[in-house]
Amino acid sequence: MTCNIRTSSGGTFPDDDGAKQEVKNSLFVGESENRGTQMADNLVWGPSGLDHSGRALPKGVTFPIRGMQIYDGPINVENCTFRKFAALDGRHTSAIGFRFNNSWQTCPNNNVTSITFQDVPITSRVFFGEPGPWFHHLDLDGDKTTILHDVDGSVSEFAGAYIVKHDNWLLRHSDCIDVPDWRSAICSGHYAQIYIQARRPANLKMKMIKDEYFDKPLYLKGALGKRSHYQQYQPVVMLQKGYTVHWDGPAPQEVTIWLINFNQNDWIRVGFCYPQGSTFNIISDIHNRLSKRTFKTGLFLRTQQMDNLDRGHPTRGYYFFDEDTGCVLYVYI
Repeated sequence: MTCNIRTSSGGTFPDDDGAKQEVKNSLFVGESENRGTQMADNLVWGPSGLDHSGRALPKGVTFPIRGMQIYDGPINVENCTFRKFAALDGRHTSAIGFRFNNSWQTCPNNNVTSITFQDVPITSRVFFGEPGPWFHHLDLDGDKTTILHDVDGSVSEFAGAYIVKHDNWLLRHSDCIDVPDWRSAICSGHYAQIYIQARRPANLKMKMIKDEYFDKPLYLKGALGKRSHYQQYQPVVMLQKGYTVHWDGPAPQEVTIWLINFNQNDWIRVGFCYPQGSTFNIISDIHNRLSKRTFKTGLFLRTQQMDNLDRGHPTRGYYFFDEDTGCVLYVYI
């Protein structure tokens, strides 16, 4: 089997590379003193989260009330106040939440800074969701890869921390602090993304494993529709760590990896699993966002020594193919 793998320094998505959305100096109110009026035709009436008195509610009595809904990104929320968000038994409420049924991705550069909470229990500051009404199975790719950067610690009490989904072991490590009420963990570290595009075939499910947690994989279906000529997987990764990628069928003949939100000297090591006897053509290139053109910059050569993976330079890198396990490993710089 012959496989072509290309590494790229820019992204194909979104089309407005470098753009971001900002919300600054704003007030989010979960429940105001305007409670509405209970009438015979008002079917959405239920208890308040703060004093349990009756009030009109959006969509349904169990509908999760959220102030800021994080999706895609980058998003910057700065100097904002969240007032009167309180969960009830049977109704999840949080000042900060995430989009329901997200098949896309969440950017690790979604930042929150100088956040103030008023009449918001600490248990209702953030909620990552759980399987059930409104959240459904919580098994789409974007549901699994949610992440939030607490720049100054005004949400988590830990400056510079990342808040990640509690069961995403691509991002978790031994120093993370579990927050069960948020269905999340608070973690230190540095994070970025890779977009993995698979062609021929384009209908595979991907399993990705962090080296330290080989028994806790993350499964991704892909963000694109079944009719697309390629499939794209968009995991968030912890930098300076090693990962392996597995497929639920014959490995794709062509793989393109885009490095997203990487800075100079950032790296990860990735192993892609292919059958014994596979041959590879691995190149690196740079995508110019202004001209929308891609330029080849170097080749990856096969090495018999794993230590050489860290000794590449801009025009030449190395990959190591372990015939026994069927994995090709190489470093992104």
